[in-house]
Amino acid sequence: MGTKRTSKKSRRLERRAAALDELLGSVSRFSEDLSTSSSMDALLRRMTRIVGKTFPDSSYCLALYRGEAAEIVACSGGLRPLLGRSFTADSKYRRRGRDRGSHRLITDFETIAPYGPMSPGSEAILVVPLISLSNDLGILWIELASADQASEERVALVRILGNQFAAAYRSLVLAERTDVLQGYVEGLFEHSNAAILVLDKDRRVQFVNPVMLALLGQEGSEVLGADFFDFVVVDERYGRWKNAFSEAAAGREVTGEPMDFLSSDGGVRHLVVNATQVPGREGGKQKDILFVGLDVTETVGLQSTLAQQQKLASLGEMTAGIAHEFNSPLTVLGSAAELLLRGAERVGLPTEDLKSSAGFVRESLDRVNNLAKNLLSFSRPEMAQSKRPLDLNEEIERALSFSRYELSRGGVKIQTDLEKDLPSIVAVPGEVQQVLINLLNNAKQAMSPGGGTIVVRTHACEDGGVSVEIEDQGPGIHPDLGEKVFNPFITTKQEGSGLGLYITRGIIERHGGTIRFESSKDGTIFHLRFPVNVQ
Repeated sequence: MGTKRTSKKSRRLERRAAALDELLGSVSRFSEDLSTSSSMDALLRRMTRIVGKTFPDSSYCLALYRGEAAEIVACSGGLRPLLGRSFTADSKYRRRGRDRGSHRLITDFETIAPYGPMSPGSEAILVVPLISLSNDLGILWIELASADQASEERVALVRILGNQFAAAYRSLVLAERTDVLQGYVEGLFEHSNAAILVLDKDRRVQFVNPVMLALLGQEGSEVLGADFFDFVVVDERYGRWKNAFSEAAAGREVTGEPMDFLSSDGGVRHLVVNATQVPGREGGKQKDILFVGLDVTETVGLQSTLAQQQKLASLGEMTAGIAHEFNSPLTVLGSAAELLLRGAERVGLPTEDLKSSAGFVRESLDRVNNLAKNLLSFSRPEMAQSKRPLDLNEEIERALSFSRYELSRGGVKIQTDLEKDLPSIVAVPGEVQQVLINLLNNAKQAMSPGGGTIVVRTHACEDGGVSVEIEDQGPGIHPDLGEKVFNPFITTKQEGSGLGLYITRGIIERHGGTIRFESSKDGTIFHLRFPVNVQ
């Protein structure tokens, strides 16, 4: 009889051992599955399966803490109606579970009223805390058909399962938060107005934002993974990029370093760059180098313009002084010419030639005097001459008479095509002369040293204005200059001041007119338009 009891006990122990072996195998496979779970749904499905194997014929629910509440995210058996519900967590029990890492086996249901078992026929409730790195993440609530199911081995297994689930869940949450944070940071980088670039230790591009791509003139697919310096002209001027990389790679921050960047359009962009080490995307000890560059090209241009404006202000003051000094000798010369003419008449010398020469001297002195006044009006607009009706053809002939000698010395011939009976324009005579002489002089210099032909045309415009065209046979204006030729201090001539066209446009616009040009390799035509009868 005793032998039979011993045999039955042995078989029970063998079955129990086999069941435990199977459970241990399931736990081992569960652990492997957890490491590959990429979503919460997959994690919960695997947890449901292993709890069902550990406690057959039981019902369970798994709740995760969301602040002070617990949300039920998985259920089985008679507890399925609870799925998705939330309840207030017992903070005292949460602290005790976290501190001891313990579980509770409840057989006296009055102690947990009003919760109690939800599954009919349940004799016990096993409550297992889900803890990872001392963080209380939730609970596993298992309603057992019999308290005997909560053997020491099974409880130990389910506690291991709970902790593994908690660790996997925490990893998923951290991964999701990391993805969100990475997307947030990359979104900031993508929409930043700074040029942002991340290089690894081998200078390969790990990240580049649209601003930097625009500077490079490349697509992201062409740049990512490539050596950044394959896209940068690195010479004495641009070598600071390599120096900054070396400094940052050595752990030394680079701050506010001015750097030039040869952009895709061939222009030079001015950047102020910071460079520093950041954790590599692959983690570990690997460090990447973050470059953040602010494009200050426009600021540099404004500073240059401001400096030029200051030069203009100084030039205006100097011009006023020069013009003032002109007036005294001009008065003396005019008086001397008049005295010479009177003296010649008194002594009986032939006066026709003298009168002609004296008239030319007087006209030249008037021109110089007007130039002095124009210089004063340039620096002090309140001293400008008054406007009066002018015949533009006469002003052109007068300007040509003043310029003809200098033009002929440069091998330049003049052709005119002046429309008769042009309407009068209302303008300051000296300023119109200044415009015409400036443009004639520019045309001569454009054809230097070989010379050529300048053609001057006038015609009435359909809208009532008057047009002047001055055409040369020079090599044309470089397309890169464009409208910049009208800016101050812009010149292609070594001896030029860069002010001629700037002053010319200013005069024309003060008269309500416009100036433009068209240019090719065969020459340049300046088009001037003046309104008529405008005071």
